[in-house]
Amino acid sequence: MKLITPVKTRKQTLVKMKSSLLNVVFILVVGLPLIYLQLFREPAVRGFFCNDETIIHPFTENTVSTLNVFIVGTVVPIATILIVEQLFVEGNKGKLTKKKPVKSEADFNYFAVLRIPGPDIINVLLGFIFGAVASHSLVTIAKFGIGRLRPHFMDVCRPDFSKIDCGTPMHPSFVTNYTCLGNVDFFKVSESKGL
Repeated sequence: MKLITPVKTRKQTLVKMKSSLLNVVFILVVGLPLIYLQLFREPAVRGFFCNDETIIHPFTENTVSTLNVFIVGTVVPIATILIVEQLFVEGNKGKLTKKKPVKSEADFNYFAVLRIPGPDIINVLLGFIFGAVASHSLVTIAKFGIGRLRPHFMDVCRPDFSKIDCGTPMHPSFVTNYTCLGNVDFFKVSESKGL
């Protein structure tokens, strides 16, 4: 039986750490469009028909808080990943090494004994974070590119109808040049524009 040398174990750990670092770089690259759009771009101004019934609903506060969404969408999956990885993956590695006598320091799994998430678990978590960031970036890009007005747009924006030509009921005009007189809170206005 060939013993694993500490040098080989260190090399394997370094390779896994480099892989983790590369995953972090990928997450940052995928997140760049999200950061750019949120910080430096205004949402596109969308037009509307004055008699569009899909955008005249009253504004209501969120029924699910941002904290609840964060907990269910991020904390619960990360906790589940950690528990499953620790119980099944790292736990099985520990059982396998317990059956064999430890012949060198290299055979000893410090990550398993100290219950510290090892490089494998970190890479699994980084994979989850990569997927979450990629998904959020794609949704944000789609909202900026092809988003539509929210159902509460008229209530939040309150366009100045004295300067708008709505056309006739038989031939409504598509309004693209308008000024919002309503709530000046940018978040609510940008939210009503589809973001």
